[in-house]
Parts: sequence; C-alpha cells; structure tokens
Amino acid sequence: SPQRSPAAPEVPTVAEAGVPGFEYLTWYGIFLPAKSPKHVIDTLNKSFGTTLADPELSKMLSRVGSEPSHSTPAELARFMKAEGDRWRTLAKQLKLQVE
Repeated sequence: SPQRSPAAPEVPTVAEAGVPGFEYLTWYGIFLPAKSPKHVIDTLNKSFGTTLADPELSKMLSRVGSEPSHSTPAELARFMKAEGDRWRTLAKQLKLQVE
C-alpha cells in the first residue's frame, strides 16, 4: 500500500523500506454469472456497500488488518483490467512461462 496501515502504523510501507514503486494490494470482489440482470447486480452492490459501511463491521475488519472499501462494478472491471495488464507486463519482462 502507498500508505501505512492504520492497523500497524509502525510498519513502514515497502517504499519507505527501500523499494520505491512497489505496490501490491489484497482485494476481494463479488462476481455473478455472465448476463445477470442489471437490477440484480445493482441491488447486490448496494447491499454490499451498506454492509461495508456498518461501523461495527469496519471495526472488526480493521482489527484483523483489513481496510474495507466499496466500488461499482465498472470500477472493479477497470481495476481488474489494470491489474491484469500490470502483471502480464511484468511476466513478459521477466520472461516467465507457465510450466
């Protein structure tokens, strides 16, 4: 993460530890079958947003080092594409191959 975690503010970021430009995030997404109706997607997304906004859940998640966030399906799609592009580029630069 580019910022220190509120759960462990004494732990430096990777950049602060001497590796600038490195960023790796653990993330979770909720996925539905292809061609799910938009109203179902919207309803579930709104429900997840409401759940993640609950202060008690936020406290519980922060105790285990998680920093919950919520986004839209379009934002998740953009994020996943960017992550795929980033890791694909790195794999090519390192000439990694699937065995």
